[in-house]
Amino acid sequence: MRLNIIKCGTPLFVNAALEKININPYFEFQKFYKKILTLAYQIERKETNFYEALKGVRLARNRGEKVHLIRGCPIDREIPVFCNIDPLSDKYLRKKTFVGEGYLLLISLLTDSPLLAYETRNNGNFFHDVYAQEKYYFTQTQKTDSDLYFHNDRTAHEVRADYIYLLGMRCDSINHVETCYIDGYDVIANLTESEQDWLRQPWFKTPFDAYSSDSNITQLSSSAHRILIEENSFRYYDTRTTVLEGAPVEAWKALVALKNSLQISPKVRVCIQNQDLLMIPNQQGLHSRNIINLIDINKVRERYLLKTYNFSSKERMSIHNNHFSNGISGLVSEH
Repeated sequence: MRLNIIKCGTPLFVNAALEKININPYFEFQKFYKKILTLAYQIERKETNFYEALKGVRLARNRGEKVHLIRGCPIDREIPVFCNIDPLSDKYLRKKTFVGEGYLLLISLLTDSPLLAYETRNNGNFFHDVYAQEKYYFTQTQKTDSDLYFHNDRTAHEVRADYIYLLGMRCDSINHVETCYIDGYDVIANLTESEQDWLRQPWFKTPFDAYSSDSNITQLSSSAHRILIEENSFRYYDTRTTVLEGAPVEAWKALVALKNSLQISPKVRVCIQNQDLLMIPNQQGLHSRNIINLIDINKVRERYLLKTYNFSSKERMSIHNNHFSNGISGLVSEH
């Protein structure tokens, strides 16, 4: 698996349109969506190099090329440094422009990757912050200030994203922080047929992360689930996913074999910079965050990635229609 760098500049009229938007997507998402959808139609009609490049992303995915990076993406001219005690509330109060959010939604529309959100996570927002929160320092959540082990986002949840889009809003050059991706096929290549068979059986469970449990007290642990799903998809969080009580010893051995495979599988490593957009599969692979060289912990705690959860297509999203809240496509009910 290799990193595909998309070389296309964003048209000037797109930058200008994004900077003029004054609709707050955290409080008026449907209005914001319609505004960006109109912009997507304009781009498609003009058939710009930008549009052709993003159409190429969809074609590349069909060929098995799954990891893409766009550099030089438009982001907000002013990005406040949020309070680490309650960064979400501080963002609502202080972030007055929404260029990054508009660009993420625009790319999602042009790559046919509909957004996914959860009612009880970040107040049902479709845009999420990878930003340190004091309460979650040293935890395995997107609010941590430390490493994240190999995982799928939202492992414990029934509805999980097919892709994760990560936009660099504020990434310092002092510390070396890597996002690391392992492709599912490469992990499977190191497993025997028997080990794969045991991983395809529901002998496993995954506790919800601390941030999810705090957002919804009913979220404690997943039901029994498989780790290996379909041909090359995973439902796994290293150090969290474990074997059910009373499971056969073969299930334990298969889990150990998976852990070993993660160590030797080839990896794509990206140090996300400002204005970088990294698009990676969430289920057909596993990703981690590694702080390779820590010089200034305060800069790590101010590091800001804007993230979306994405389905791989409208058809894929429709599979989960019975999970959506109040008829809002992509918004998962979690009662």
